[in-house]
Amino acid sequence: MKKTAKLSHVCLFWGVMDLFFIGRFLWGSMKQGRIPIYSDFSALSQLGEHGWYAYTFFSLSLLLFLSIVLSAYFFLSANRYARIFAYIQTPFRIIMAEPSLAIIPWLLSLVDSRSFVLKLLLILGSELLKLYTLQRYGQAPGHLGKKYHSCR
Repeated sequence: MKKTAKLSHVCLFWGVMDLFFIGRFLWGSMKQGRIPIYSDFSALSQLGEHGWYAYTFFSLSLLLFLSIVLSAYFFLSANRYARIFAYIQTPFRIIMAEPSLAIIPWLLSLVDSRSFVLKLLLILGSELLKLYTLQRYGQAPGHLGKKYHSCR
């Protein structure tokens, strides 16, 4: 299989992972009887008692969620910004503990794991895998150093 075909499969995979995250987020909110995002903004008024860090955490969470929606679109539409978006998202995913392999939290909930070290290792491994696959399959075949700028 050519590298360009592998890159499109890699981008499709990461786009589906982003969709899984979005679905998990929406399902989790609705399961708790909340309206996704709207309920989060409604709860924002109660964050005042927790100080500036609560607003910072809320803002980062919201921005990460919106960026994941955009990156899902970019990956699935083979947009040239998909890889760049993924690189920019990586530190925020680590800080907010939202792995790119969106099935990790779901799998951890099935085995009821509470190990901080395990979760941290899985998050870091997830992000390294994403960066590796995007970097490895983003290399233009036969053109050392040149990179594709899209997921096509």
